[in-house]
Amino acid sequence: MAAEAHQIVKDISEAERRNLITEADCQTQAVMRLEVYKRLGYTGVAAAALLIYWQVYLSGSEWFLGLGIALLVIFGIAALILTVGIANAKKNIKAIVAAAGIDLDSMPLGNGKDSKFAQMVRRANTKAEGFLSKHSNELDGE
Repeated sequence: MAAEAHQIVKDISEAERRNLITEADCQTQAVMRLEVYKRLGYTGVAAAALLIYWQVYLSGSEWFLGLGIALLVIFGIAALILTVGIANAKKNIKAIVAAAGIDLDSMPLGNGKDSKFAQMVRRANTKAEGFLSKHSNELDGE
């Protein structure tokens, strides 16, 4: 991947590269905002489930069931749409960064002045590596 990234870098100017990096950073911030809305959608699903539970098992008002089902459908669809959209946006950001010639796997840790996207990717990679090292025997089927 690094060789492909270097080939692409030769084809773009420094100004275009800066624009790509700025665009990736702006999209990363937008994805982080969408993650907040996705969590709110999950919260709405939980609240709807509580309304349904309240009516079915605790003999609450009859309108709780209808409201709970309606909220469950609305918030469930919203959370699903946001989940798919965020996944696609993250793929787009990775493509933009690769087009700018940046290999995220070989980035140094830096001194904290990196972009938010680089910090987020580094944290995710560290957590994934820690999980894999702890659970490698379970994942291998042993």
